[in-house]
Amino acid sequence: MSQILRVLILVITVMLMGACGDLLTVEDKKISTSGQIQEGKFNRFSGYLISGKKIFPDGRVVEGTFDKDTGHLIKGKKIYPNGQIIKGTFDKGTSNLIEGTLITPTGTVAEGTFYKLRLILGKKTLPDGTIAEGTFDKDTNNLILGKKTLPDGTVADGMFDKDTGYQIEGTVTGPDGTVADGRFDKDTGYQIEGTITGPDGTVAYVRFDKDTGYLIEGVRGKLEGTDETGLSYEGKFDKDTGRLIEGKVTFLNGEVQEGTFDRDTGIIIEGTVTGPDGGVVEGTFDKDTGNLIEGKKTLPDGTVADGRFDKDTGIIIEGTVTGPDGGVVEGTFDKDTSNLIEGKKTLPDGTVADGRFGKDTGYLIEGTVTSPDGGVVEGTFDKDTSNLIEGKKTLPDGEVFEGKWDKDTGVMTYRTLTLPDGAVIKGATEGGIIKEGTYLYTNGNKYTGTFKNNLPHGTGTINYSSGKSWSRPWSGRFMNGKRYLSRISMKCLAEWGLFRTSINGDTLIIDTGDGEVYKGKVGELTFNNIILTSVVKNGKREQYTMDIGGFMKSFVDFEEKFMTFDSFGGKKSFQCY
Repeated sequence: MSQILRVLILVITVMLMGACGDLLTVEDKKISTSGQIQEGKFNRFSGYLISGKKIFPDGRVVEGTFDKDTGHLIKGKKIYPNGQIIKGTFDKGTSNLIEGTLITPTGTVAEGTFYKLRLILGKKTLPDGTIAEGTFDKDTNNLILGKKTLPDGTVADGMFDKDTGYQIEGTVTGPDGTVADGRFDKDTGYQIEGTITGPDGTVAYVRFDKDTGYLIEGVRGKLEGTDETGLSYEGKFDKDTGRLIEGKVTFLNGEVQEGTFDRDTGIIIEGTVTGPDGGVVEGTFDKDTGNLIEGKKTLPDGTVADGRFDKDTGIIIEGTVTGPDGGVVEGTFDKDTSNLIEGKKTLPDGTVADGRFGKDTGYLIEGTVTSPDGGVVEGTFDKDTSNLIEGKKTLPDGEVFEGKWDKDTGVMTYRTLTLPDGAVIKGATEGGIIKEGTYLYTNGNKYTGTFKNNLPHGTGTINYSSGKSWSRPWSGRFMNGKRYLSRISMKCLAEWGLFRTSINGDTLIIDTGDGEVYKGKVGELTFNNIILTSVVKNGKREQYTMDIGGFMKSFVDFEEKFMTFDSFGGKKSFQCY
């Protein structure tokens, strides 16, 4: 056949096909032996349905345009009995969807480009409203690059793990505008490193634990499901509990805690707590109560407590408290009342109280009080009035009061007084003055009786000491520390010769030597009409005046050793020895 003839036949054939295309197809309905129904247009030569619908015995329905050579759907939709719908453009060789929409029985809608019924580029809408759009992995069908929008409005944008579907890098924008930017764990989806930008524009660097999702470094608010009361938490967090372990907590009332925190309770265990009133507490804290157990408290008024504190009450139990006025209290304190129980108090004026104190009143009960002027009070004090009740008071001038005092009035009731020469007086007092008691001489003698001006005076008993044994007691009257009933005698020279003058207790005796004896008691009218008066000199009676019946007077001085007679015959003086 010539070339011209071949061309002519081809042209005629094409013309016939264009004008009479329906000659290549036939409208028909076929039912196979398996029960499949095909209806529509069939290719005359191949017999395949090329446009129409296929209904399978299992209930599947495929409708659209089919390939004339393979009979596979190339454009249209597939409807499955379970509700799955696939529509779009299909591969003529495999009948797999390559572009279109896949609706699963659960309601998931996938739109875009597919590979073996798996979306690889496009958008997937889940039944809960989650939308994933972008590039999907051809094997796992998980989004690997693109954007996920959750029902609550959260948007995750970036790269996703092909196996787990979790975001691994990019940004997560929350409904409130908070943006998490960085790296995320492929197995849990938790952010592990990056930044968080708050709604107010503040930016914080953060790190999270990949397994628990808890923040391990950064800034967060209150952790839901816990007893936390803080407004914001900043620093490092425990990966298992989510609690802050190092950093800063700011509370709604303005209190700030900064330091190390317990991983289980979230309570500060070491660091500084600054109160809204300006008070500062710093040191080591109890992990269960949050109370300071060792460190320093500075109160708003300037008071500083430094030392160890009770874990339950938070009260100082050992250390130093310095007041704003400069007063200092140091030692051991009661855990319930905070009062000093043993130690030292230094007042602003320099007064120092050192010893044991009452836990309820804080008053010194045993110890020493030293005043700025040098005065010292030491002994046992009343717990309610703080008055000295037994002990010693040393005045700035060196005078010492030792004894007992009334707890309510502070008046001395019993005194032990040590004299400059070493002698000791003990006894009951009136106004601090011993009126009756015991006088211990340095030579061992002991006087018991009444006193005046710290000297034996009045009625008493003296016991003389010889070595370690007491000798004969002597009782009688005393005058200013001396025995009043002592005997003194002297001889005097007169023109008629020697005569003797003596004093025996209260009685003055003048023996003239010629048989005349004159006697008289002080202040008494005797049978000889003698009135005797006396003069006390140097603590004892040494000068006497005798009025004999009004016609003669005699003056006797035992200290100067002389005496006089004054009568009608004149005045005569006598030297004595």
